[in-house]
Amino acid sequence: MKTTQTKSFFWTQLLTTALLGALLGILLIVLSVSFLLKVIFVVMGIMTILSAIPMLAFGLSNLSDRAGRMSFAFSLLSILMGIVMIFWHSDILLIIVGVYFLIFPIVEILAARDRAARAKSELPKMILGVVLLLLGPARTLDILFDVAGYVVLGLTALSVLISLITYFTSKKKQATATGNRIFVDRDGDGTIDAVFVDRTYDADANAASNDREKQ
Repeated sequence: MKTTQTKSFFWTQLLTTALLGALLGILLIVLSVSFLLKVIFVVMGIMTILSAIPMLAFGLSNLSDRAGRMSFAFSLLSILMGIVMIFWHSDILLIIVGVYFLIFPIVEILAARDRAARAKSELPKMILGVVLLLLGPARTLDILFDVAGYVVLGLTALSVLISLITYFTSKKKQATATGNRIFVDRDGDGTIDAVFVDRTYDADANAASNDREKQ
């Protein structure tokens, strides 16, 4: 019963992963840029606001300190940018977001105590900002969405393939399991000359091997 449930769960999970991955990849490639742009900006705006809340709380509790005032100002700017991204979608906003993702992380790095650690965390934003500014809004979106779609499809196919290989390899190992082995010295010469296999675990040897094994 446990094996059946495990098998059913595996195939359900595999099918769900394959369908969701394929659907997401196809949508990224097929859907219009304008629609995807609105969705992405709303998500980015919400994430920007949420990520600014801890910095806002720190700034409010340390307004007497220069670092606290800077955190408070930057958090307000981030919240404002998040609101803009949620409610205003245009090509101009892409340029603004590109500048924001390029300049704001640099300011954060310069203001941080551990600049190296901060640089690592802010690097993805800076790369996105550079891409948006260098390639241009429309072309950038087409490229990014198409590439993202194909990457999602490729990763989904790879994940499914690895899962199948792992599953069938595991099943093959289970199929070749020896079960309870019964060793017999039939001629009394001190060596095992018969190995019986109890695959049903009922103490009844229902298979045999002629391999001789040292005691």
